[in-house]
Amino acid sequence: MTNPTPSINKLISDARRAIEAGRPDEARPLLRQAAHLAPDDSRPWLLLAGIAESPRERRTYLAQARRLDAKDVYKRQALT
Repeated sequence: MTNPTPSINKLISDARRAIEAGRPDEARPLLRQAAHLAPDDSRPWLLLAGIAESPRERRTYLAQARRLDAKDVYKRQALT
């Protein structure tokens, strides 16, 4: 995961609050924006998977999060 910008953290925080309040439709655009602004951050994808509207959509989001996490592991190994 790259260093998230404060705006990404705020988007994710706002989305989490919306999810906890039972408003996933409000959270989705925030998480999509976060994913767009920080494409190497798996957090928005994981949260999107949690509020996916279909099993297929959930699998797509989880696959993206796994790709990013694997990429991050390889980066850390290369640095050591």
